[in-house]
Order: sequence, then C-alpha cells, then structure tokens
Amino acid sequence: MVMKRFRYIFFAALLAMMWLGINVYADEYDGLDFDYGSVLVQLKPQITDAVSMCSDPFEELNISDARCIFGDDASSISLFSDKTEPIIYVLDLENPSRENVIDTIEKLKAMPNIEYAEPNYNVYEFSEPNDTYYQNGKQAVLDLIGAKKLWDFDIDCSDVAVGVMDSGIQTNHEDLIDNIWVNTRENVGDGIDNDGNGYIDDIYGWNCGDSNGDVSYVDEHGVHVAGIVSAATNNSKGVASIARNAKIASIKIFNSSKNTKLSYIIDGINYAKKNDINIINCSFGGTGWGSTSVSIVKSAIEAVPNMFFVIAAGNTTSFSEADNDKVAVYPSQFTKDLDCCKHDKQ
Repeated sequence: MVMKRFRYIFFAALLAMMWLGINVYADEYDGLDFDYGSVLVQLKPQITDAVSMCSDPFEELNISDARCIFGDDASSISLFSDKTEPIIYVLDLENPSRENVIDTIEKLKAMPNIEYAEPNYNVYEFSEPNDTYYQNGKQAVLDLIGAKKLWDFDIDCSDVAVGVMDSGIQTNHEDLIDNIWVNTRENVGDGIDNDGNGYIDDIYGWNCGDSNGDVSYVDEHGVHVAGIVSAATNNSKGVASIARNAKIASIKIFNSSKNTKLSYIIDGINYAKKNDINIINCSFGGTGWGSTSVSIVKSAIEAVPNMFFVIAAGNTTSFSEADNDKVAVYPSQFTKDLDCCKHDKQ
C-alpha cells in the first residue's frame, strides 16, 4: 500500500514537472509571430570539428534541409580556423507546427556546438500605397526632411550602392533604369557563379526567397522605395529622389502577400556584405518578436560594422503603438544607424 502510494505520488510529481516544463516554454513563446516550418541556429565561434548540419543529431530532430545564410558554411571550416564572424543556418522542419518549432529549439539549445537557437520570425512591409509626384506638390515629404537643401549641394552619389531590401524592383522602369546596380562580374543567364560570391546569375541583386537572381517586383512597394532612394531627378517626369544617381541593388525578400521571414533578411545582409553594398534600406518590421530571442539577427548586423542600415520604425498613427519605447518594433529596435517613421507634417 505504501509502495503504491509512493508510485502514485512519484508519477504525479513527474507529470507535474513535465506540465510545468511545457508551460514554461509556452509562456516564453506566447504571442510571438514566427514561421512554423523552420528555425534559426547560430554555431559557436571558432568551430574545431567542421560541424556538418546534416550530422546524426540533426537527423534525429527531423530536419529536412539546412542552409547556411550567413558566414561560411561550417563544412568548409578547417580544424584550425580562426574565423570569428557568426555562422548562421536556417533549418527546415519535416513536420511544420508551432509545437515542433519550440521543441526543436529547446533541443538545439542543449547541443554543445550551438550558440543560439531561435524562431524564424515573420516580418511585414510597412507600406502605404502612394503614387505621388514632387512637381504637383504631392511629394511634400521631401521638403519636410530637407531634401531640397541637400540638392543644392549637387552631390553625385553614382559611386554609392544602396541595397533596397524589399519586394523587388522594375529594372527597366524609365525613372530607375539609369540607376540600377549591375554586377558586372557575372555573366547573364549562363547558370554559373562567375564571380565566385556564392550566388548564381545575380546580375541586379538577389532573390532571397527563391534563391535566384530574379528580382522582378511582386508589388509596387519595392519600386516605390527604390524611387525615393534614387529615381532620376530633375528629368521632368516621375518622382524626385534623395540620393541622386546612387545605384539601386535589389535584395528581394518579400512575396506578393507582403510578408517574409527573418532568415531571408539575414541572407540579404550576407549578400550585401559579399558584394560591398554598404547601405541597406529596410522598410519593414514586426512587433511579434521575443525581446530575449533576437540574438541571431543582432549577431549578423554586428558582424557588418561598416554597413549602414536605414530601417522603418513603423507607419502607425496610434500613439500607443507609435511609441517605440512602449511597443518594440524590430529590427529597428536594436540597430544603431537610422530609423525612419511616418511624418505627421508637424
């Protein structure tokens, strides 16, 4: 009788601990907005055993695919490697679900070669459809930010490349065509990585979602942003821009539904780094990220100290949502460069 009672108490306690453990994890991830089919991992620095992401421990986690999206692939690192930049992978799950994401992350955290394991957060465009023109007074925001004073200096930005991380661009647009960045080291359409940068046929930039060089736009947002950055100015048509003659490199991360994943953003930063594109415009963000689980994207940003980020802080007009000290908007919340918000004309 005593033994039965002991067993009952033991299993009751065990079930309670299991329930508490599950709820601790549930509380940690409650309210977060992330992809249910993938997770992000960052390997520990100075790996000494050339870890392969397809090794047995990862097979046990039912990982269907593993892709390096920042840094050098771990399989290429030698035993005595002194590389210190982060190595970041996106891991695709065979059985996508919220529970599998959380379970996989917790198991990855326990592995000795893993620095961080985090959700692959969803990210959204900050857009307001706007087909305005400066000459009829509908691009008044350029006056509000002092663009006219900048134009007086007649600064030529033709030697500057700006990565527009967005929904793609129209490379033959009459107001953009003269200011499109071109990777002259790559041959068009031969299916070969001619310049050895790890990206095949990346003539005008890179499509991070489809892993190809097709940067054609899926909605007008990317074209609109590119026009603000560097549309041909003072040509009696279209819009006026801020950085005259700057070259626009398209880093396409969005689909037609105007959403994307954090892994595509990290891949885009990696692409810009490898192609000496040192300014990136990011007109997107999200609030459903965990404040304690954004270490991976912070690592990627900190690994490119010479890169300047122009990031949207949101377009909302609601005070409770517009105050970024009250509602964190990522990734603008932890960047050190330039955050932009909607102008109220006051």
